[in-house]
Amino acid sequence: MPPSIRSLDAGPALRCIVFASDFSPASQAALPHAARLARVFGAFVYALYVIEIQPWEICPEVTLQSRIDATQLLDEVTRSKEWDGIRVQAALRHGSAVAQIIRFAQEHSADLIVTGAGSRHRLRHLLLGSVAEQLAQTAPCPVLTIRSDANPPATEEGGFRNIVLATGANAGAAAGISYAAKFSNRFGARLWIAHSLRPDGGGNDSERSWLSKLVPHREGVAPIFEIGTVEQVTVMLAQRESADLVMLAPGLGWLLPKLVQHLACPVMSVRYAIPMIRPKSFGAEIALNS
Repeated sequence: MPPSIRSLDAGPALRCIVFASDFSPASQAALPHAARLARVFGAFVYALYVIEIQPWEICPEVTLQSRIDATQLLDEVTRSKEWDGIRVQAALRHGSAVAQIIRFAQEHSADLIVTGAGSRHRLRHLLLGSVAEQLAQTAPCPVLTIRSDANPPATEEGGFRNIVLATGANAGAAAGISYAAKFSNRFGARLWIAHSLRPDGGGNDSERSWLSKLVPHREGVAPIFEIGTVEQVTVMLAQRESADLVMLAPGLGWLLPKLVQHLACPVMSVRYAIPMIRPKSFGAEIALNS
C-alpha cells in the first residue's frame, strides 16, 4: 500500500493518486493528466469507479450486471497506453460518488484526486453540488479537475510552465501559497498569485502588506493585485499569462465551476494541512493529516 499522506508543508510528494472516472469524455480527457503526474512523481494510481445504485435498483441482478459492466470498462481504462510504466490498479465502490471517493482517498492516504468535469457548454448549466465541486470543497487532499475539452498536458514530461494561484484575505492563504510555491518550484514553473482588491479601496493597503509577507521572495513567484472579484482577477491573469494550471487556495473550492467554465487548463483545489472536517457517508469526522 502507498505511504501515508504528507502535509502541505512537506512539499508536493504525490505518492498515491486516485483517478476518479465515470467513463465520460471528461474522464478520458483527465486520464493523460493523471498519468503524466504519476509518471513525474513515481506515484501509484488507483482508477476508481463508483456505482451509484439507486434505492429502487438494489437487487442481486442489477448489482451483478452493474459490476460486470463497470469491471469491463475499468479494465479498458487501466489498459490505456497512457499508463505505460505506471503502477495502476482498478477499484470499484458502491454508493454516493462524492462520499465513496472521499472515503477511498482517506483509506488509501491519497495525495491527489484527479477527476473530470463537463464540457464548457454543459458547465454553463452546472448545478451546485456537482461531484467535482463537492470534492474541491471537502476532499482530504488536493483535487485536480479537467473539463472534457481541456488542453492536453503542457509538456511531454507532464510538467507545468505557468501556474496561477487564486487566493484571498482568509485563513487559507498561507497554506495555499506554501503548497503552490513548492509545487511550482518542483516543475520550475512561474507562479502568479492572484489577489482581488475592492473597488472602493477599503482595506486594500493592509491586504497588500499582509499577503506580500506570505509570498516567498524568489525568482519566478509574483503576487498580482487587481481590482475585481477573485473570479475576474484569476481568469484575467490565467488568460494573460497562458496558465497551464490554476490552483485554488483552501476555502475557494466554490470557485471551481466558474473557473472551469472559462479556462481550458486544469484547476487544482488545495486543501488544508491542519485539522479539518472530512465527510463520510453519513455525518462527518475531524481528522488530522499526518
